[in-house]
Formats: sequence, C-alpha cells, structure tokens
Amino acid sequence: MPANTETNPSVSVSNADLGISSVPAQSSKARSPWRTPHYAMWFTADTADVFADALQTFALPLIAFELSQSKFVAGALTTLSMIVMMVLTPIGGVIVDRHDRRTLMIGQGLGQLVVGALLAVCVATGTLNLPILVLSVLAPGVISGLLGASTDAILRSLIPTDLYAKAQSVREGREAGVGLLSSPISGVLYGLFAWLPMAVAAVISGVGAICSCLLPKQGMAGVVDDGMTGNDGADDGTVDAEASAPGDDVEAANIGSLASSFACDFAAGWKWSLTRRTLPWIIVFGAVINVAFAGLETGAQLMLIARGVSAFNIGLVFTGMGVCSLIGSLIAGRVSDRLATGHIVMLSSLLTFACFVPLVFDSGYGTVLVCLSLIGLLLPSLNASLFGFMYGRTSEDMQGRVSSVFETLVGVFGACAPFAAGWALQYLDGGFTIVAVAACALGLAALLIAALSPIRDIPTADRWEEYVL
Repeated sequence: MPANTETNPSVSVSNADLGISSVPAQSSKARSPWRTPHYAMWFTADTADVFADALQTFALPLIAFELSQSKFVAGALTTLSMIVMMVLTPIGGVIVDRHDRRTLMIGQGLGQLVVGALLAVCVATGTLNLPILVLSVLAPGVISGLLGASTDAILRSLIPTDLYAKAQSVREGREAGVGLLSSPISGVLYGLFAWLPMAVAAVISGVGAICSCLLPKQGMAGVVDDGMTGNDGADDGTVDAEASAPGDDVEAANIGSLASSFACDFAAGWKWSLTRRTLPWIIVFGAVINVAFAGLETGAQLMLIARGVSAFNIGLVFTGMGVCSLIGSLIAGRVSDRLATGHIVMLSSLLTFACFVPLVFDSGYGTVLVCLSLIGLLLPSLNASLFGFMYGRTSEDMQGRVSSVFETLVGVFGACAPFAAGWALQYLDGGFTIVAVAACALGLAALLIAALSPIRDIPTADRWEEYVL
C-alpha cells in the first residue's frame, strides 16, 4: 500500500511568519525536547500531577477500607471514580479545546490540592465520614475527566512535531519511574500516618499548579491554525468567530459563536477523529492490544493469588515490568529516530505476541515473570512512536477532543478486560489458559491491523508531517 502523503504548503509556514514567538517549525531531529522553551516546566507540572495521582490512588482504597471495613466498598468506590472519569472525558475534551489550557492545568492542580488537603485533615482529625469519603473519591475522577486532557493538549504548542517521539519516550521513562517509586513511598507514608500520603499529594499538586502558572498562555500565544486540519481534507466542524467576522460585525460573530456551540464541538470532535485515514486504525489497534494486555495482566495476578503465591513475589512481577519499561524508555527515542513508526508498531506487536504464546503452555511463576517483564520492555518504543505520531499530527485546536475520543474508546474496552479475566478464572476450567489464548488471539489481531492498515506506512518522526493522520 503506497504511503499517502500531503503536499499542502501551509505546513511549512513558520511561527515567525505568523508573528508568534514559539517553537520553530523546521526539522528538529538533532535536538532534544529539553532544549525547547517551557518543556522542562511542562514536564515538571505533568510529573507532579502523575505522582500526586499515584499517591492518592494507593492511599484511597486503604482509607476507604479502614472506614468501611468492607473490601467491596473500597473496590466499588475506586471503580465508581473510574466510571465517572470515563463518562466525563469526552466532555472534558471539548472543554480543553475551547478554553486556555494553562488555566485548566492550574485548575486541575488546585482541585487535586483541595481534595488531598480535605481528606488529610479529616483523617488526621478523625472527622472522616462516608459522605466526605465518597466526595473525596469521586472528585479526582471529575477533575481528571474534565481537565485531565489539558496537559497533553498544551504540549502540541510547546514542541515541534518531530520531537514528539522523544518527548513521549521521556514520559514513558517517567511513568515507569513513578510506578516503581510511588507505591513504596505511599506505603511508607501511610505506615507513619494514614493522612500523610494525601497531605504529600496535596503539596505536590500545589507545586504542579505553580509550574503550570509559569507556562505561556494556551501553550504559546494562543491557538494558531497550522493547516493540519485542512491538509487532512476535512473541517473539524467549528467556526472561528473572529475569522468569520471581520471588523466589529457583531451579528456575524454571533453566528460563528452559535456554530461553535458546545454540542457542535462535541459532535465535530468525534466525527473528525473517526473520519481520518489513519487515526481510526490507531484507535482500533490501541483498543485491541490494551484489552489483550490488561486481561492477561489481571488474569496472571489473580491466578498467582489463587495459588497462594506471596504478595512479595507477585509484586516482583510488576517490579520486573517497571524495570523493563524504564530500560525500554531509555532506548525508545533512538529507536523512533532510526526506524519508521509503522515498522516499530509491527515489530513491537510481533514480539508482544511472542511473549503471550508461552503462557498458553506454561503458567508457572517463572514464565509469568519473564513474559510480562519482556512485554514491559517493548511498550515504551510502541507508545512513543505511535502515540507521538497521533498527537503530533493532530492540529492544536483538536488536541483535547482527539485525546478524549481515544481514551474513551480504548478505556471502555480495557475496563472490561479485568472483569472478563476474573470471570474466566472463577467459572471456567483452565481459566488462565483460556485467558492466555484470548490474549494471543487479540495480539495476533493487533499485528494484522498494524500490517494491513495505513499504520504500516507511517514514516520516521522527521517525516511525520508528510503523512496523513
């Protein structure tokens, strides 16, 4: 299948030509995202958000159990928070595309600060009750659903497109590091005082809000149409009131505002995302591979618990995945520079499938440890390349909505995988083998999707702007 390239000259227009002091539009292959203005401050704010969320995620179920003395209540509250976040994420995508993303990032940090501080004070003073707990559990889901996409969306205006893969590889390393450190740190803090993880999370959220304040408004000097939407050959369904209303023509501006109503933007985001050439295939690929991995990971964990494997040894499996992910993130940037993104996706899918296969024939602890750890080694390069391309080639005014569409569709199916794996282990003979076979089937399907769809032809990062999203 020949690559479908774009030739619209508007892509080559630099920000300097538009009168904006921002990241250069020319190729940045030899540069690092750390050398671009504001990236370090954005990364600090993003890391604060991720680390604070990890501390809260660890501590909230423990606090809920201490209050209710019910495992069901603790698990149900956590699940409810996830459901609220998933329901609100599509709405949040529109909000992010209609408002200043720096302001939304600040609001997210301050919101997490308030929730953490409130819960810490209530736990410390012994005044925590069920209504306050429910509010404290649901509030992070509401905040993440409505404002969470702003952090990813603002990055589009801070770094050039061809640095997205390197930036994503840095984030993969950060995610692995936070995953390795957050649980032990939160456990130690909780062991000292039950309120301490929430207090520390509140402080870290405040630091993130401060760093967000230091970012430029809307990423640079406001949203600038870089021609990508037009290059892909489709309108996003919104109308710029100022563009349609020269001078002070109030009536024309009102018409433009009406056309850009919230409902119109919401529908336009889904229509735009699902009518691209490559993006729908990326969504399908992400959903399939996510279901396979989430189901297998949960199935392995539950199977080891049922066999009486110690919590320490089960933890080693996730530690192995975290360590391998950290190692993989260190080479992800170089891999994305040297190999075409489509080839990286196909190779990663093939190797992931190869890691699934041994678990069909052997469910021993050693096999589980090695196979799941090796999968962790492959994911950073896959995520850095494919998702770097997806966000890098999405026009700035569509970042929030594209992110929400992707997260919603991938997340809904991914959320079903643990339930299905648990059901198979509970009610079917040879349950884990069935889960492993299903993971292999899905892994093979993901490989075929990558090989037979436009994903296959996505070029290297320095040529992403030539390829249709």
